[in-house]
Amino acid sequence: MAASASSTCQVAVSIFQEAGETSRCHPAGPKHVFAENDRTMGVLAHDLRNPLFAIVAGLDVLDASKNLSEEERGIIARMSRSARRMATMIRDMLDHTRTSLGALPHDPVPTDLRIVCQVAIDELRSIHPGRQITCELAGDVEGSWDPARLQQLVSNLVGNALEHSEGVVSVRVEAGEDDVVLSVHNDGDPIPPHILPVLFEPFGRGDRSPNGLRLGLYIVREIIRRHGGTIDVRSSPDSGTTFVSRWPRHGAQTSRHLQSPELRKTSGAA
Repeated sequence: MAASASSTCQVAVSIFQEAGETSRCHPAGPKHVFAENDRTMGVLAHDLRNPLFAIVAGLDVLDASKNLSEEERGIIARMSRSARRMATMIRDMLDHTRTSLGALPHDPVPTDLRIVCQVAIDELRSIHPGRQITCELAGDVEGSWDPARLQQLVSNLVGNALEHSEGVVSVRVEAGEDDVVLSVHNDGDPIPPHILPVLFEPFGRGDRSPNGLRLGLYIVREIIRRHGGTIDVRSSPDSGTTFVSRWPRHGAQTSRHLQSPELRKTSGAA
């Protein structure tokens, strides 16, 4: 069932890409082709959520059993990882539809980026127990942002770094006068120069990930845009790859009003 839903997501993307190629081959073609595909993907992603909830709930029940062998627990763990991948794909499909329609929801509230990073990185450490992720924070890193969206961004950037490297992934958050700078570094192979101009485009034009829908960096860019920020990338054989994002504070409140959010699990269904 998990494999079937994952395959359905991939088929939807293939259809979307083929429609895009058709439209580009026929510039005079109606613009409603893209709008219709966006709506189709949105409906599909929405309808996939309930079956995924059932899968996740069933896995949780099975995992709580005390009568499982090590082999059976291993099977459940692999299925859970697949469910997390599916949840991310569904969330990204929904977010792509929303950004295409200019309606990516975000709700800025007073937020401490220190807490957001801790939650996102702790979750990724549990998924990648053999990898080292460091996090360095400097100064006042409070501001007015959407904490769930910010956690999604940190998870996407750090997850991307883990996927394209084997060494330590470093996260640094430092305060500026009017903004906060979030950097994610890895020492993997550099990004090819011809990829850099399209790195943040949707559906794999720049995303080198062999997994998922290749929407992660596109979603990263759109989240930052919604907050009035910017993102740049530096990549070279000697220095590795660093994504640097800048987040305007937008009049952050004092720390006692900061939301210590019940951040949604990045592995949960959107």
